[in-house]
Amino acid sequence: MNSRFNYGLSVIVAGLILAAAVASECAGYGAKLLYRAAQVEQNNPDSDIPLELVERALGLDPNHSDALYLQYALFKIEGHEGKLNAAIPRMLLVHRNQANVRRLAGERAYKRGEYRLATEFLWEALWINPLPPDARGTWWRMAMVASERSGRPGLALKAAIRSLGIMDMDQTLTAEDRTNLLLDTADLFERQNKSATAEHLRAVAEELEK
Repeated sequence: MNSRFNYGLSVIVAGLILAAAVASECAGYGAKLLYRAAQVEQNNPDSDIPLELVERALGLDPNHSDALYLQYALFKIEGHEGKLNAAIPRMLLVHRNQANVRRLAGERAYKRGEYRLATEFLWEALWINPLPPDARGTWWRMAMVASERSGRPGLALKAAIRSLGIMDMDQTLTAEDRTNLLLDTADLFERQNKSATAEHLRAVAEELEK
């Protein structure tokens, strides 16, 4: 009952915000109101309205930073790979020096198999902020793999060491994630003729699996 009431209230609030946005003659203010309406509408997971509102907000203000982030998040939830790739250049333009956007750009390049570009974006992001607020081990692991696949074994080794160093700090990693990270880094050390370290990491991974 409470959840239904809360959702109904959110729809009313979104409607009021949208009406105010439409009535506003100021593009920046209208974009801000539309963005807030989209935030409210996110309470309904089956609704297409949040994305529509965000796109209307960006129609008024193409550089609205929060709306760009929300648009990207909604594309990711809905699995729009092409739209995700298309959203990155605008986000980079608006958020030129933000580590989060560079991580996202690196992730997109990584998924496309463009490992050299992924390495550049990921390392730029990790130089700005070596301890991302979420999925720290995952980002360093991605940098490790991208670096090796782009022919940068030295960077790959650095990323492997950093990923192991912060593994215990990353609460988002499951036991399986930790095991896979240990095995991946062990394989990397093996390929770089560091067999003793590789064997030690595999032994730790085996202990986690017990």
